[in-house]
Amino acid sequence: IYTPWSEDEDSLKFQVFKKLQIIPTIFIKNEIFSDLNTNQLDSLVDNIWHLTEKRYRENFQYFKKSFSEIQIDCDWTESSKESYFSFLKKLKNHSHKNISCTLRLYPYAYKSKLGVPPVDRATLMCYNLISPLSNENKNSILEAEELEKYLKQEDEYPLALDIALPIFNWIQVYKNNKYSGLISNADFDVDRYSDQIKPLWREITESKEVNGIYLKAGDKLKIERVSKKEILSSISLLKSHLKFSKETRITLFHLDTQNSSSYDTKTMHTLINTFN
Repeated sequence: IYTPWSEDEDSLKFQVFKKLQIIPTIFIKNEIFSDLNTNQLDSLVDNIWHLTEKRYRENFQYFKKSFSEIQIDCDWTESSKESYFSFLKKLKNHSHKNISCTLRLYPYAYKSKLGVPPVDRATLMCYNLISPLSNENKNSILEAEELEKYLKQEDEYPLALDIALPIFNWIQVYKNNKYSGLISNADFDVDRYSDQIKPLWREITESKEVNGIYLKAGDKLKIERVSKKEILSSISLLKSHLKFSKETRITLFHLDTQNSSSYDTKTMHTLINTFN
């Protein structure tokens, strides 16, 4: 992130910026934790801490205060949980910061099997509920019906939970009825180059190259978007199954230029305020 703010402390940008809380977030592949010994874990912690501090100083030099939290994004498994959880503890002890992590719905629902990460809080990732290829008639990004299956837990999750909801979309490409690739964040006029053949599905009528993928007549597209109605239904479900407080943080993933044009400021305020 490059933040060319003026050092003028009276400027409006500076006043707004200094009120923000920056939480460095590090994505780590699960495979990293498959075969690490104690020394390697210690080195990983040291390197991550060193790079996090370095990047923070470089990118937020005008912020004039340190960060208080580090978030780790990793989809751990039953076989990697011991190593991953040890890493989280070591990072906490090494950094002296609050540690949070992402939490997919599967480990949320099956905590007896996948464990509860030793962190201060977790962000429940309420999207990508099913494999994109497992059901051609369902939206794999978010469907309230699928979400509810994971939320029906008898006991409360033993961590403070934040919530992440999707506002992104993508296009699955199928050639000769076989999955061929994924198009995301593309400036692509789908209606011009394809015809609707059934819910979620379109067929290419005019050849077009999009994000390095060549689409030709006859190729099939599965268009997955998340409507405001679907998100509101999901929020209603979350409120009925989870407890929220004033400290609960809501993430809309992700706020790039394209998604922001589909979800204007008023709409995003509506979604967030619905949690109140």
